[in-house]
Parts: sequence; C-alpha cells; structure tokens
Amino acid sequence: MLVYGMGEKPLAAIANKLKAGIELSEIKDIPGTVVGLGKNDMDSGLYDKSDFFNLPSFEDVKTSKRSFSVMTKLFHEHFSSRMLQRCGNGAILINQPAAPLTQCEMDAVYELPFVYAPHPGYREKIPAWELVKDSFTVVRGCMGGCNFCGLGIHQGKAVQSRSHESVKREVIRRAATPGWKRIISDIGGPTANMYGLYCEKNAAHLTCKRRSCLAPDPCPYCHTDQSGLAGLIKEIGDMKEVNHLYVNSGIRMDLALLWPAIIDVLAASATGGQMSIAPEHISPKVLRLMNKPENTKWDEFEERLLPQADVREKNSF
Repeated sequence: MLVYGMGEKPLAAIANKLKAGIELSEIKDIPGTVVGLGKNDMDSGLYDKSDFFNLPSFEDVKTSKRSFSVMTKLFHEHFSSRMLQRCGNGAILINQPAAPLTQCEMDAVYELPFVYAPHPGYREKIPAWELVKDSFTVVRGCMGGCNFCGLGIHQGKAVQSRSHESVKREVIRRAATPGWKRIISDIGGPTANMYGLYCEKNAAHLTCKRRSCLAPDPCPYCHTDQSGLAGLIKEIGDMKEVNHLYVNSGIRMDLALLWPAIIDVLAASATGGQMSIAPEHISPKVLRLMNKPENTKWDEFEERLLPQADVREKNSF
C-alpha cells in the first residue's frame, strides 16, 4: 500500500482498521492510498472495469511517450475518481484523494507538540534547517494547476488555511524555544497569497475537471479576496514576540493583481531586501506551455509595488 498526499487522514484510517483486526491485505478502499492488485484480485470480479476509470496500461505508457502524455492528462482530469492501471496480470488501484483538512483539523495538526528542532542524531548543521527554522506554515494546497508542478496532486487543489489564532499560539510557543530572535523568516506555504482563498461552489474541487482556477483566465467561482493574509501579517507583526516578519514563500503575481491591496501590504510590511519574480513572466509562449496566464501585467505589478517599497526604504532610516 502506498499513501499519497499529506497523509494525515489515510494514516489515521489505516491505524483504525488495523486496530479493529483487519489485515492490511484486505484494506483496499481508503482515500489517499494506492494498492496493488494481483491476478486473483482481478479474476474475482470485484474490480470490474466499469466501476473504475481505466488509465492506459503500464505496458503502453512504458513504450510510448504519447501514451504516457495521454495517461497524464486523463489522470489529472479524473483525479477525484477511483482509477485502475493494468500491469501484466494485475493492476494498481488508485483511490480518490483524501478529503482536505478543515480549518479545525489543520490547526490541530500544526499545534501538535513539535520540538521545532532537528533530530538529536544529527551532529552537524543542516543547511536546509537553517533556511526554514524560523518559518511558519499557514496554508497548503494549490489552485494554480501549473503543468510543471505536482502540488495539486500532493497537497490537493483545495486551499486549506490555518486560523489566525492558531498561528499566534504557535508564535508564542516558538518564542519560548532557545535561540528565538524575534524574526519570522517566512509566513506562507506553496503560494503565500492563496491563504484564505476558496471555491465558492463549495465541493467543486471533488468534481471540477478544470486543472487551474487561474489559467488561462481566473474562474468566476474562485474567491480571490486576500484580506485574510493581509490581516494575518498585521496581527503577527504586532505581537510583542516579533520584531520583523517576512513573506518569502512564492507570490502569484497574477493573483495579487486581482486584489492589489495585498501588494501594498507585502511591499510595506513583509518584504526583505528583494522580491523575486519567476523568469518565465517575460515569455508568453513559455507561460502558455506552463499553463500560466500569458498576460502577466508585469508593468501594472511594478507600478503598484515600487512606490510602497520606496516608502518602506525611507521609513527604515
């Protein structure tokens, strides 16, 4: 059995079934898992083709790049369904994704009693740890659907956000740990300014076959008000435990322009020495191939960003 995605719900479901005395080999239907099926399983009639969406076989995709591309497209379009892929006399069964965490569930996960330190078995400094030790995860999932990225599969297309109170409680706990310097290096996730966003059709993430909520044009059901992130930045930045707060996670420039006030907040309150923009934004052709909006409105973004950055620089002296 393979658990895919963030894993909290599938792991809990597996543990409960094992505790109830069910053998692992009998557990075939937990969302967020992939299981192998042998010849006997396939001959049993329990896995009739009509009950699942059938992907091109492993043998097909192994020998044909076109078949692999077709499989990838079908996989994304039917990701909310149970799928089968044949392999020899058996198959793999890909169960539908686990349901996204509710805000209460996400708060509970990130408020588990973590020690906020590397495993004591490490003796030398860990470069990656130095980069993230003062960062805070506040959002997961991505509605971007870029062709080069697997975040929508790994964390889900539905954006999941922590409550302000949960983040504030973590700041207080982290501030009590040795070495706290009152500097938050990052507050974000895969895309920081997706914090608090959602689909206004509620459970559409389970049935919608649109890969991206933002390309080629924003979906009319996509709630793009970024006041939640703006408010979070202010609340955390005003805490006595914090002297400086930065957002170093990725920012979707096209998304920011749908609620331009967030650019003012980021430039004036949460940007360090620079804000990096991905190089593909100068090439409409590359953006199209990546499934990102071709018109990035860079000039409009720059005109909004730079005056705020100038004000910040003057106020810092």
